[in-house]
Amino acid sequence: MIKVGFIDYYLDEWHAQNAPAHLEKQSNGEVKVCYAYGEIPHPIKGTTSEQWCDKMGIECCSTIDEVIEKADVLMVLAPDNCERKEDLCRKALSSGKPCFVDKPFGTDLASAKRMFEIAEKSGTPCYSCSSLRYAQEYTTVDRKAIKSLVAMSPQNSYDNYILHTLEPAMMLMEEPAKRVMAVNHGDDFYSVTLEMASGRYIVINSFNYNSPYMMNISIPTANQLIDCSYDFWIYHYKTMVEFFKTGVEPVSHKETLTIAAAREAGKKGMANPGEWIMVDNNY
Repeated sequence: MIKVGFIDYYLDEWHAQNAPAHLEKQSNGEVKVCYAYGEIPHPIKGTTSEQWCDKMGIECCSTIDEVIEKADVLMVLAPDNCERKEDLCRKALSSGKPCFVDKPFGTDLASAKRMFEIAEKSGTPCYSCSSLRYAQEYTTVDRKAIKSLVAMSPQNSYDNYILHTLEPAMMLMEEPAKRVMAVNHGDDFYSVTLEMASGRYIVINSFNYNSPYMMNISIPTANQLIDCSYDFWIYHYKTMVEFFKTGVEPVSHKETLTIAAAREAGKKGMANPGEWIMVDNNY
């Protein structure tokens, strides 16, 4: 059995709550979350790491070092606190043990580069991604035929959730963005336009009130409408299980940095609506 160790900002959150069952199911019981560390109690509910671990039947560790020592593989979570990701990752990415880092990978391009440098220097296999990249609807797309695409998503925090739309779109385009323009209409809507290196465009429209994840893709002969309604979690965790078994990274560091650069430009664009922001592809 492969023993997984969680490293989190606080443990009483949706990803930590659901990942153990997914990992066990997709590995037929071969991968199990056995250890967990949370830096703080839940900031609103007050649930402590000890309370959460007792409820989940997982051994509570008092330090990150203890998790790393006991576990075979690692997961750094903090899905809603990207500002804590780099600190929480530092020791894990120096451990030499396969490590999955939940989205987003750092606060910006510079932090993502620093984190990968630690992993590469220590020989630690690692990757980070949005679970939405594994929506099976995307496998029907002829990537080389794409002329442009428009994506729709829920209007959640840009910092933490734009990746669920940005990553699949850039994955399908298979190239970096050149520049980004954003328009922010407050709590109800924002729009981000990316001009890609080839001159093609991605437009991401995020709406409040539980908008679905959808894409309309322009190809030479038609438009292809995609509704990501299938359980992408299955393939997300199947991929993670394979990574934990083999140590082979399913998403390259370069691709993650390419997406991080576009995400950072989009964030600057949100603060400067209507202006083109050049993407820093120096990595």
